[in-house]
Amino acid sequence: MARFLNKRYNWDFLAVQFQVTDTIFHDLTNRNQIRQVLKEIDNFVDDIIDLGGEDPTVFITSDHGMGDYDWTFYINSWLAEKGYCETTTGEEQYFRQAKDNLKEGTEEVEFSIFGFFTGIAVSTLSAVGLSPRRIHRALGKVGLDKIVERLLPEEALVAAQNQVVDHENSIAYQLLFNSLGIHLNVEGREPNGVLPQSDYEQIRSELIEELKDVRDPDGNFVFDAVKPREEVYEGKHLEDAPDISLFPRDYRYDVSGSILDTFRRYPHKNHKPNGILISNRSLGDIDQAEIYDIAPTVAAELGIPVDSNTDGKVLTDTEEEVERQDWDEIAGDYATTRSQHDTSNVEDRLADLGYME
Repeated sequence: MARFLNKRYNWDFLAVQFQVTDTIFHDLTNRNQIRQVLKEIDNFVDDIIDLGGEDPTVFITSDHGMGDYDWTFYINSWLAEKGYCETTTGEEQYFRQAKDNLKEGTEEVEFSIFGFFTGIAVSTLSAVGLSPRRIHRALGKVGLDKIVERLLPEEALVAAQNQVVDHENSIAYQLLFNSLGIHLNVEGREPNGVLPQSDYEQIRSELIEELKDVRDPDGNFVFDAVKPREEVYEGKHLEDAPDISLFPRDYRYDVSGSILDTFRRYPHKNHKPNGILISNRSLGDIDQAEIYDIAPTVAAELGIPVDSNTDGKVLTDTEEEVERQDWDEIAGDYATTRSQHDTSNVEDRLADLGYME
């Protein structure tokens, strides 16, 4: 695609993104296979740089790093045990991530049969006090939880893990699957708030202190830090941020919003905060670059104003003073007229593909 565009446009800026450098660490465990893919990407990067001619300015960046994880911590399960979160029956997403581990060649009718009978079994066990979480916990103690996850069809697993957060009746919950943030359900702020405004600071402080003390089954702290949002974020959209931000210890813990057992030992690779930044331009005297430094740096290298509405600093050495302007003002009517184009055809196609209702 880069070669295709290069032939057709006299470009000033070319950006190419490789997603496979992320997915290989999620999907592969063989180091030689991972290395083979990365060597191919390295060759592609070399070819793309050649498109820039004599002396192109090059930035090779990642938006995160990758490394080892040991555990999954089910924070909404923990919140439920502590009395902050209520649960109800609903469609659970936890096992949908394991679709590649399902049996190949299983007929659709078999999925339905497994789902049907598993649903009956879970309902029966629940009636005598054995919830899906307790069932999974018992399987984990005898080493059978992963076997069940691999052998049972996805539909059956979803049927067996059907507890979700009851947002309307909960005080606190992690809203998204792995957002590393806890939202408090505050009266007057949330549509169905249950926590009085007068109790907000006290409950939040108590919850922060409790989370700081959480330990995994090996006795290690789960979090390096647990902070109120105003210590992490700033700006006019602060109210949209989670009330509490979570920083897992050495980022060796997935923090899941699913309702299952509180902890699951799960060695795998996942995202880390520190990525890479490589350039053939001097990056000046910096201790630590941030992901939001890239856009202003690229703008400065192109000789165009840096957007005054963005965070970040210019990383390269520039003798002239960097100009900052509001890009919305520079764009004028272009941005609004582009967004007003008829999108009904696109929506119809997305609906046909099953992405929209």
